[in-house]
Amino acid sequence: MNKYLYILITICFIYIPDSFSQVHKQSELNVGITTNYDHGIDTDIDNGGEISINRYSISVNGSRHINDRVGLDINTSYSFTDFDFSANSGFAEPNPWEGINKAGLGFRLKYSINPEWSLSAGPFIRYSGEQGADFSDSLTYGGLAGFTYSPSRNFFIGTGVYLSSRLEDHVIAYPGLIMNWVVSEKIRVSTLLTGVKSELGPRVQIYYEITDKIDTAISAGYEFNRFRLDDESIAQDGIGDVKILPVWASIGYEVSKHIRLELYSGFGFLGEIELEDRNGDRLEKEDFDTMFFIGLGFKINK
Repeated sequence: MNKYLYILITICFIYIPDSFSQVHKQSELNVGITTNYDHGIDTDIDNGGEISINRYSISVNGSRHINDRVGLDINTSYSFTDFDFSANSGFAEPNPWEGINKAGLGFRLKYSINPEWSLSAGPFIRYSGEQGADFSDSLTYGGLAGFTYSPSRNFFIGTGVYLSSRLEDHVIAYPGLIMNWVVSEKIRVSTLLTGVKSELGPRVQIYYEITDKIDTAISAGYEFNRFRLDDESIAQDGIGDVKILPVWASIGYEVSKHIRLELYSGFGFLGEIELEDRNGDRLEKEDFDTMFFIGLGFKINK
């Protein structure tokens, strides 16, 4: 896929958790745990072979109101993604990589100027590497800063700037739009990370409340995975890069005030797989067909 299309999508809907724009009014610690598993069913690689993707992820987020104007968020995450290539894949090596570990830690300080305007900024560090990859060579660093305007409880909009290093690539920086709009008692449009499907990437979601406990949503986003390889692959200490545009539907059930279950399913479009050497120079690139995926997750909030 053309890289400029990805940048355009990201500019429109920057990836930001749902706590970005809010300074909690309570002084206690608010903790949320989200975990999910999804399976992408075998699909064809253009020059031969098939690929399937299995992924498990968990994130723990904490927020605390320090005083009337200042709040602090701490976000941690871990995911394991298993890429299964068929023996006759289009790559020179049947399995260019297998299990990929990703972990992240971020902090965000929020400041409420007044009831309508707020600022938010903070750093993050991420690890992304195949099992056996060099740890220090698998780290990236960055930060996020922005502001929001909330004229009512049902609507806020804002902009942010995302800055991050990349494995064997240039530092990336781009602006983005954030929004949460309660259109009616049953409909909400949001670019925030609110569901259980929490892979890295921007998104937009339209929610519809069926009952007080059941809702459904249609979502679209962009997922990008760039990671360090081990020293035993065909590209020793090289880079793997996978991009996909998922579109999915979900149904959620509020088990209680603090527990939510969610089932989701959809299709990943315009998939790309790229293999690079340790300097970030391309060795091979393949496209893969539309991938059907299905997943289940739950969310616990204190």
